[in-house]
Amino acid sequence: MNVQYTFHAGTMIEARPDGGHRIYAPWQDGFRCDEYVSGHEWPLGILPKQRPFEYDGSVRVSDRLDSSDNGIVASGRAAVERYFGAVPRRVRLACGSFFGAQYFLLHACRLRPEMIEFLEQEIGTSGPGYVEAVVCLSGVSSSSMSQISDIADHIMYRPRREILGDLMGRHVPAAFVRALGKIECRKLRESSLWRLLDMLEDREAAPYVQRVSRLTGDFMKYASRLPDWLASPGVLEFVAELDLMGEKFEETFPSWLLEAPEKYRKSIRQSLRDSEPEMADLVLLKWNNRLEPPRTFPKPPIPGDERLRPILNSVSLREEGACMHHCAGDYVSSVLGGAEYFYSWFGEERATVSLLRDEDGLWRFDMCRLRDNARPSKKTKDEILEVLRLQLGDAQLDTFRTHVAGTGYYQARNVKEQIATGSALLLRREADNPHDGNAVAIYTCCGSKLGYVPRNRNRVLARELDNGDIYEVAVVMAEFEDDDWPEIEVQISLHAYDDRAAA
Repeated sequence: MNVQYTFHAGTMIEARPDGGHRIYAPWQDGFRCDEYVSGHEWPLGILPKQRPFEYDGSVRVSDRLDSSDNGIVASGRAAVERYFGAVPRRVRLACGSFFGAQYFLLHACRLRPEMIEFLEQEIGTSGPGYVEAVVCLSGVSSSSMSQISDIADHIMYRPRREILGDLMGRHVPAAFVRALGKIECRKLRESSLWRLLDMLEDREAAPYVQRVSRLTGDFMKYASRLPDWLASPGVLEFVAELDLMGEKFEETFPSWLLEAPEKYRKSIRQSLRDSEPEMADLVLLKWNNRLEPPRTFPKPPIPGDERLRPILNSVSLREEGACMHHCAGDYVSSVLGGAEYFYSWFGEERATVSLLRDEDGLWRFDMCRLRDNARPSKKTKDEILEVLRLQLGDAQLDTFRTHVAGTGYYQARNVKEQIATGSALLLRREADNPHDGNAVAIYTCCGSKLGYVPRNRNRVLARELDNGDIYEVAVVMAEFEDDDWPEIEVQISLHAYDDRAAA
């Protein structure tokens, strides 16, 4: 038998026997297969306790296999093939399409053979959603055989709205039964079904849900976490179309938005209603910024003065970005993580100043920008640099040392005489580099390419080179013990500010 195995999300095995149909099996339900497509095997110690699954009373799929001397389970192929040999192929094909309900359905098909034809008809017409919903709402994972028979009879013979209404304890509209046919998710949750019913009973949300061509797992999962007052058509469309992983959901719908005070909810809903559905994300961002409680930033790297004032919390940084019409407010997480810090400059020109922590943990000048990201005049930048020079020091402000990355790929080994200690080098921007838009290459004065400024050191440098600033580069150390990969360290120093670039 030709069987392919695929490992899924740490708990699932997908088996594709007989060239195409799928059987999914969670380890905790007894379907063991420690081998998957790549041939890798998993340590015995991480496998959970297993409960045997029996189809005809004689084949135990979860038979523990012998382990090798190093404690690795050898393979689950034999147990899986015994399973395929015991369960008729027609039954496997029918049950394998019902991801979360397939173990219940295997038992149901054995107890009620007519269930096989019913499932085949469901797959070809309504899809797996209705059957999976009934199984999910029934809580049949630990049911006795008699309960399985009764539930199977209900699924096949009772009116759908009637059985769903009994299980949910409320009226179920026909639209809900139709919506079940659009469900495309591997794990159907009871909370998702309740949320779907709530949305279909909401006059504003129902039309959109009914228009959706498919209800994905992400949509079902995350829509169920939205409070009723926030589930507008625009928000539902935003959730349906965006690949919302957990972190993204928390970022878009933080607790202070989901738990917004009652006095704001009507205004939030009205602003969502008044905007186009595709603008929902921008409306949500506006309200997130407005409702976000201040999060205190770490201690500023330098104290600043009466003109250079540190921005001390998240709300102040977002206000700075809104006031200055630039994106400083998007860097709250970076500041909280200790990678950047922002200051407001109150001189003849109003500016925002940022410092960046480098790979050595030292704070360095990053950039300064006026309103609408305009560059400051030479006078303003000199005044800002003077304050930073006094508090950061010349070395951290204008100079840094780094190695040259990628020397083995270029000409360093062939031009040893041009890269002695103290030799001057040149920087060239490669803005169109397909691998790194901030790429800065390093050349000898004779035009031989040595490599690049490392990716984690080139962001500020690339921006300043693009803006016309001039840097001097000198070799600090060059070693050729490994002729294939010479070790070259350089010092890069700000040379001058180009008045023409600010014009």
